[in-house]
Amino acid sequence: ASDGKACYNVLFETHWFTRDGATHTLAELPSLHANLRLCPAFNGEASCCRQSFEQEQSLHVSYWRQVLIAKLERLRRSRTAAGAVEAEDVFGGATPGERAQFHRAIEAYEVALSPASHSRCFAALMTYIAGMVCFSCKPDWARSVQWKMGEVIRVRIADTACTELWACCAGFAEKARTLRQAVLDSRLAILQRTPLENLGMFDDQQSLCDWAHDAIALHPFTTPGEGEREATPPIQALARLRRLEAPGESSDANARQPLSRLGDGEREAS
Repeated sequence: ASDGKACYNVLFETHWFTRDGATHTLAELPSLHANLRLCPAFNGEASCCRQSFEQEQSLHVSYWRQVLIAKLERLRRSRTAAGAVEAEDVFGGATPGERAQFHRAIEAYEVALSPASHSRCFAALMTYIAGMVCFSCKPDWARSVQWKMGEVIRVRIADTACTELWACCAGFAEKARTLRQAVLDSRLAILQRTPLENLGMFDDQQSLCDWAHDAIALHPFTTPGEGEREATPPIQALARLRRLEAPGESSDANARQPLSRLGDGEREAS
């Protein structure tokens, strides 16, 4: 981008600088700051972020956390619905083998829903999200994207970001695949009256990296859809959920120590 457009990253168009006095926007031009808390790697160098913009950055990090929590909550509702089949007449007439397969499916739900299974993966996703939110600070953002027909179709992210994300999610991905197969193999579990949550993004490394790029990198300032808002538990219930951070990390620490350089080291498009 030319110097005059350095802070007009098209991925954050709704938060471009305006002359109407709004403060929760990107800066008009890159400037030096020493007080950036959410993207501290940009302190001491010219960037498009300013402290007043951090409220919006924090808000959208929280939105993404809500999206991920909603996915777990929908999975939890699916497990409850599957378990309810045990009280139906069809269960009473099931064979021992069918009942055994049903219980294997319920066990697979429990394993996937355990914080020990998903917390590391979801913490890594939150780090990826924080890195893309901090991408708004980069004055040379145009060098990190690929265009087609006047639209950004790709954010050039370092290969290591994908590798590290998968390293944190491979364990949960295996449990997600096991869950899906166990439910599909069970004549009883499949009778549940709620949809099985889509966990296809965890099928393999390429699926996860493609999903993270298309859903997160190209849309970092997302707003939860109606489905996410409805599925997210009330604030009292959220307090009982295991935080989406790695053990020992607080949500505040996760928000204030993002991977500010997610786009650094990007390779040119082949």
